[in-house]
Amino acid sequence: MEIGSIGEDGAGTFRDMIAVINVGRSINSILYYHFRKIREGKAELITVHGFGSQGERMDRKELNAYFRSYTRRNNRVKVNAIHIFLHFSKTDSLNKNRLRYIAQQYMKRIGYGKQPYLVFNHTDSYNPHIHVLSTTISKNGKRLETHHLGKTLSKKARRELVAEMGRHTFPQRPEQYSYPARLEKLEYGKTETLGTMENIIKDVLRLYTFGSIPEFAAVLRQFNVGLVQGKRGGRMWRNRGLAYCPMGNNGKHVGGLVRASSFSIRPTFENISNHIERRKSGFISKVSEAKERFLEVLDEIAKNRFPDLDGRLKKNGFAISIQKGRGDKRAIAIDHLNRTAFTVSGNLLGGVSRPMKVKLKEKYPLLLDGMGNSIGGEEEMERMPVWNLDATPVLQDFMENVGRIRRGQFRKSSRIKGSQKERLSPKQS
Repeated sequence: MEIGSIGEDGAGTFRDMIAVINVGRSINSILYYHFRKIREGKAELITVHGFGSQGERMDRKELNAYFRSYTRRNNRVKVNAIHIFLHFSKTDSLNKNRLRYIAQQYMKRIGYGKQPYLVFNHTDSYNPHIHVLSTTISKNGKRLETHHLGKTLSKKARRELVAEMGRHTFPQRPEQYSYPARLEKLEYGKTETLGTMENIIKDVLRLYTFGSIPEFAAVLRQFNVGLVQGKRGGRMWRNRGLAYCPMGNNGKHVGGLVRASSFSIRPTFENISNHIERRKSGFISKVSEAKERFLEVLDEIAKNRFPDLDGRLKKNGFAISIQKGRGDKRAIAIDHLNRTAFTVSGNLLGGVSRPMKVKLKEKYPLLLDGMGNSIGGEEEMERMPVWNLDATPVLQDFMENVGRIRRGQFRKSSRIKGSQKERLSPKQS
């Protein structure tokens, strides 16, 4: 059904919209999640599009069966679900008619207007947002394109809708933003999530000094914003992609991932690395002061035998963040007074008294594990081993065969020369 207007009360206020697009393999699991939210009174199904005249009366199983009637038409495609989040500002005046209209126009403009899709309005967050669920398989069995959809059609559709329905102008430079005087923690569900996350990222970049992306991530965690680089070796990791997510006070992720490119300030890996490089000269002097103050605080705690290590560090403006990644663990100190973050190494703590070392080891085991310092954002990217093929004839022969296989011209390997055999075999006594 075509929705011709956005409601009886006019265009109203519509400042901005952020679209997050995810693809997956299981429509049923996504349906189960939304219908559980409906049972809990935290969501509502507001649009059933493309399911025929009986679509409004279908239950979860019937809706899933209808989606499967599409996905069965192309069994070669395994990633056949598309799940879209449309987030709005808490100051926007958006009733159900407006939300339906926005979803309909957005899906039409990204090429999914003729697909069956469902629109769920979630009410368990401080900022209004809707979820749109559809399939990437069309009626004729063809797969609809999702590659770079967020950068092309989605971005264009979002800006067109904002221009049509609101009075929003898009800033060209992050410097045009006005910064709040004080950084506040993100309180998920109590404040506008995306807007608050962007403000925190922006203020941390402006106010704090750090020498690597893990140190940047450690500062963000202090304000309940997580930074995700993806699985080591995965596509997101290889492409140096970054995503951000809200976190609870317990340090666990509590919301979905938002790609760096979705924020207007674009805190991508490349931009963060360039930011670190530009401020490297100031980082060295500031981190030196912060380290000196950190050692003085530890010395004071040791002399006065304060039992509450965390409390005394916090009182002096310090926090310790333990960063645990795949094969990479480090302890990072954040000096909130000087607004500086640095990696704590065993060398730094070499002059600390033995009782304090024991206390630190008990509380933060990584602090004395000899973790090194670094400046710049490259150390978190995995380094590949370099092999000298000339010095390893067997490996050289193997690599040549791999090349032949790739070219479809595999031939049996040539026999290893006697001199090479002698080089590889142990000498007879």
